[in-house]
Amino acid sequence: MSATAPAWRLTYFETYAVTAIATMLLAKIVFKVSDADLATSHVMLYPLALGGVSIIASIIGTFFVKLGKNDTKIMGALYKGLIWSGLLSAGGFYLVTRKMMHGSLWAIILFRSGSFGLLLWLDWL
Repeated sequence: MSATAPAWRLTYFETYAVTAIATMLLAKIVFKVSDADLATSHVMLYPLALGGVSIIASIIGTFFVKLGKNDTKIMGALYKGLIWSGLLSAGGFYLVTRKMMHGSLWAIILFRSGSFGLLLWLDWL
């Protein structure tokens, strides 16, 4: 066994990291966050909070991956875990958006954008 991670794993992490950093930079530009407020800005931390919610929802979703007594196909069990992860993520997105954006119009727009992205991802599967 090799001590290094396979290239495809590094590619997925790199894609996620680049996307998170890009959204943080866009938030700084669009919302005109000053350099003094970077560490505490809600719009700068928002992408990281959504990523954290998604990771936690994915971990919880693994507990729903179970075959029934008469089931022989694994895909049904995997989809069950995927659906639960998606629902938990959507609920978490709503809570994080309301908390971090203080119920403003931006909160509604951001939550709908995140939900739309989640639906597009589920449709892609």
